[in-house]
Amino acid sequence: MLLPDEPIIMGNKPVKELKQLPLWSRLEKAATHEQVAGIEKLVELAAGRLLQIRDTFPTYTLHDREHADNVVRLMGELLDDNGIKNLSALEAAILILGAYFHDAGMAFTAEECAGLRHEEHFSKFLGAHPEASVTLERAKGEGLPDDIAERYCRWRHGERVFDVLNGIREDHSTLLLWETHDIGEMLAHLCQSHNLEISALNDDEQFPIDFRYECDLRFCAILLRLADILDFDRSRSPEQVYRDLGLAKRRDHSGSTSDLEWRKHLASEGFVFPGKREPDYQLGFLAGSNEPAVEYDIRGFLTVIEAEFTRCAAVLRSCSGRWQSHLLPGRIDQQNIRSKGYTYGEHRFTLDRHEVLQLLMGDKLYEDPYVFVRELLQNALDTSRHREFYEQSMGNPDFRCEPIQVSEWIDSEGYQWVRIEDFGMGMSEEIINDFLLKVGRSYYNSARFEADVIRYARKTKAGHQFKPISRFGIGLLSCFIVGDRVEIATRHVSGDDGPIRLSLSGVQRFFTLQKRPNLLTKMPGPPGKESGERKLPGTTLCIRLDPRKSDIFVLATELQRHLLAPPVPVIFEGRNIGGDPKELLDTPWCEPTTIILSEADTKKIGDVFGATLTEPIELRLLPVDITNHSPSPYIKGQLFTVFLEESEELRLALESSSPVRTNEKQIAAFIAMNSDNAVTVKIQAYRKGVGFEKDKKTTCSINFMPYLTVSGKSWDELAAYVHSVKLNKIACVGHNGISLPLPKSRHQDAWLSTRALVTPISGKNLESTRWYKTWGLVIFLDNLRPDVSISRDELVSLPWAVRSACELAVWRALTKVMPQERIEEPGIFDLNDEEGKARQPPILLGELLSDELLTREEMWPWEKIFSNGKNRFSVMDLKSDPSRTVTVHSPFWSKTAEDFSGVLQAFLTRYWLRMVVWYEYNAWLPRQYSTVVASGERSLSINEAEKLFPPLFFAEYKGKHNGILRVGGNTPHRLDHPFSQWLLKYAVSLHQNYPGLFGQIRDALLASQSTDSLNSLSIEDVVQRINQSLERIGELDPKMKPPEQAFLKLADFEK
Repeated sequence: MLLPDEPIIMGNKPVKELKQLPLWSRLEKAATHEQVAGIEKLVELAAGRLLQIRDTFPTYTLHDREHADNVVRLMGELLDDNGIKNLSALEAAILILGAYFHDAGMAFTAEECAGLRHEEHFSKFLGAHPEASVTLERAKGEGLPDDIAERYCRWRHGERVFDVLNGIREDHSTLLLWETHDIGEMLAHLCQSHNLEISALNDDEQFPIDFRYECDLRFCAILLRLADILDFDRSRSPEQVYRDLGLAKRRDHSGSTSDLEWRKHLASEGFVFPGKREPDYQLGFLAGSNEPAVEYDIRGFLTVIEAEFTRCAAVLRSCSGRWQSHLLPGRIDQQNIRSKGYTYGEHRFTLDRHEVLQLLMGDKLYEDPYVFVRELLQNALDTSRHREFYEQSMGNPDFRCEPIQVSEWIDSEGYQWVRIEDFGMGMSEEIINDFLLKVGRSYYNSARFEADVIRYARKTKAGHQFKPISRFGIGLLSCFIVGDRVEIATRHVSGDDGPIRLSLSGVQRFFTLQKRPNLLTKMPGPPGKESGERKLPGTTLCIRLDPRKSDIFVLATELQRHLLAPPVPVIFEGRNIGGDPKELLDTPWCEPTTIILSEADTKKIGDVFGATLTEPIELRLLPVDITNHSPSPYIKGQLFTVFLEESEELRLALESSSPVRTNEKQIAAFIAMNSDNAVTVKIQAYRKGVGFEKDKKTTCSINFMPYLTVSGKSWDELAAYVHSVKLNKIACVGHNGISLPLPKSRHQDAWLSTRALVTPISGKNLESTRWYKTWGLVIFLDNLRPDVSISRDELVSLPWAVRSACELAVWRALTKVMPQERIEEPGIFDLNDEEGKARQPPILLGELLSDELLTREEMWPWEKIFSNGKNRFSVMDLKSDPSRTVTVHSPFWSKTAEDFSGVLQAFLTRYWLRMVVWYEYNAWLPRQYSTVVASGERSLSINEAEKLFPPLFFAEYKGKHNGILRVGGNTPHRLDHPFSQWLLKYAVSLHQNYPGLFGQIRDALLASQSTDSLNSLSIEDVVQRINQSLERIGELDPKMKPPEQAFLKLADFEK
């Protein structure tokens, strides 16, 4: 569409001086000489401040004098000739000053920037921007992160105009006077208004339409808003400045956002005003884009401008009679936005709402159709614990949330209902819209929630921080797997919204939301017990099961399957489900006890081995009190362990000469739970027969229930859980009261490894010299949260912090009940897959550095986990005597999931001690051999590059190493090898700029150490892959080109 008459093209032209613009001419004509001089002085003061903006906001499009002149010019275009003629002198002055001062608040001196964190408005800013509060908390320093400083300055800049003008008053007492009136306050309101909602312009006190009977400030505010938003062209983003900023190379979110903003302006020539005007007249727009994303944003921004036209036209009707009929633009013609080298369209991935919803609530995600019970329980537990933290932060330290109530019933039509009622935080309408009904957006993953938790911790001055179970934001959808109707009643703890009712009749339909003053529909309930609106904070949720989707549903079984010592009681049919945490977690389950086998059982065992046993066989029962010995408040639990005490007769019976192989005589113990929920320990003796002789075997059973101190009620709850998940050998594990899924491991019934922490007997004929059996309960809390799949039916991984805390708690608990020399190295978790392969990726030094249990002297460094073959030592022992050395167990980095002790020793050695690889040639064998040795001397400081590798990945070599990179197996790489030196020099840059190539180099080195045949690489393949990566890096970035000596050879690895 062609625009009529003579169009005026704004934008890519040399900017005229302010005094050449029509608005300034009108000022000179209508105002006195003194008034014009005063305005000119104010303009110069403002222009000086605008020069400072780029120092504060280096990546923003320009907010300098050129922008101010553009705004003045655009005001003139919006007014047209007739409008300019109708301006009073004061209106012309106010518009010019508004153009120059509206961004003056964005200018901060270096001194002002240094004090931003201490400004009285800063806490209000953090309250309004929770993501900024979270970023600041994570920064952990005194300085203010640049992106937070920028955002705060931008947020405050409209209001700071008052401070700027007050400063001018102090230095120039009469400069803001217009006749006898100080116009500074009205000017400040005008400047601030461009950052406010349009409705703010309806304030008659701040935006009078007859200021001094000659100035319509509301109309001036409209012109300022429109002129500011219409300054959208290349003059605000000069090409050379864009290149100097290097925004195109920025990888962070802030840099990417600024980059797109600059490219939008660079592609825009500006607006075309028509020569003749009509109501809601159309503006033309010229732009040429090289990229679809830029064009998409340009078109989107033009839509925003059109919406602003509409809003301003509505406010215009309340302006003075002089301006009510003034014509403003209403539309923008986009036909002259040209795509360069591509066909424009919104060609990007989109989601099919119906299919995605079906996917998220189908069997492709959840294996269990009744998973909604777990989802709703964890939501109820989360909000109840959230309420406790909230109330304690409000000065109620003894507040405890009311128990969660669960019930079920059959209605008059035969439908089964499930109801879960909590007394937690409840929901506001905002939370319902922003989180409950937003699939995949969890409130507990939001910056708003995290900022609240930070605030709670500060108010209570508590180190413990609440971390919920829920994290994926799809729990409500799970109700519709077998349900066809969901009813919700809620009231937020703030009380602002009052009670709210929500009815959902399927995921594809609109939902019904009710608030006062509407009459709220009653909530469903058993006959005669239907409830009205909620009187107390919290949420009630009812699900009606669809008989076409569900089979026989037993709610009690589902509750027992998912609840495990919940921190807030869950009541069903008058009883507490999941057990009492005080009994199950805070009190040891037994006393240290010696149990003596009966003479008959001893005789049966002796007969199996062909020996007469006169000494009693003793079984030791020991409590493992995790709660009272935990290094972290985020882990609790109780275990008991069972093992056989050595007797000389038993040792001799096992080691006696025999024509069969010695490892075919065995004695072992097993823990089992029978159908009566009783724990039984079974001792099994076995001897393989010789020739035609039959194998001999006997089993003795001991009822352990008399020795356990857990109450019958809590034991029954725990036993019900164990039977429901078919777990009968080893510990039950949960997080915040919800059971965790078992890993799909080769031990399907084992969460913790049956590998012993205790060496009960030294006889080599035992099944294993390190066997021991354990049973019990471990609960992780809040920050110690294992990683599970979205459906929560599979354990994905155990973060290092989780493993470290649990291992240390068990280690310390054991040292309290037995001599430390009898405790084997740490390592209780078995995280291998069904074929015995490791499930978790290698653990890097950077991750380990965040574990305070490794870096605080009183934690792992205090434990005696090192050995020289005779004695055991802690890090602190070695540091106290630097001449003492120990051999370090270095892990295979591809198998860290099963080698906790190796990772632990490796890190402690690298962080606290000095490590060297002794490489020698043994003439007696003859062969080379290497030993990783640690001593109490302190290592070199850890740099950023080293954090990208496992600890002990690089080390100093001693002896005649013959120039090799690595001795072999799990030995560290030689630190002074040219390849190591090059890799460590550029590792950070490679990781940031070429993560794929960096990963290939690191993975190849890891695979060369692997003991897993599926993941291991031959040395030939390792050399080839790494050298190919080195060549590619040299082609991509000559500055990082590796020297010839850095390229690897087969001789760099000892086979």
